[in-house]
Amino acid sequence: MLLSETLNDLGPVEVYLDGRSHCRIDLKQGDFPRLVQIRGFSQQGLPPGTHTIRLVNQPAAWFTVEAFAVSGGPPSP
Repeated sequence: MLLSETLNDLGPVEVYLDGRSHCRIDLKQGDFPRLVQIRGFSQQGLPPGTHTIRLVNQPAAWFTVEAFAVSGGPPSP
């Protein structure tokens, strides 16, 4: 899970999962106050193993990453 913030000066971000474009999220929040620790992206049901995530900001936009939360993994012996 990706936690980010939303605000009127933030913009769209392309999310790549395991090398493939997965989705586009928009973190622009109109004229509201800054919101923090907003779930920007999450994915469930991935097969066991190593996975990569890449975030690419779109032109003339920026974004913040507040945290990544990863759960799961191999079962304990």
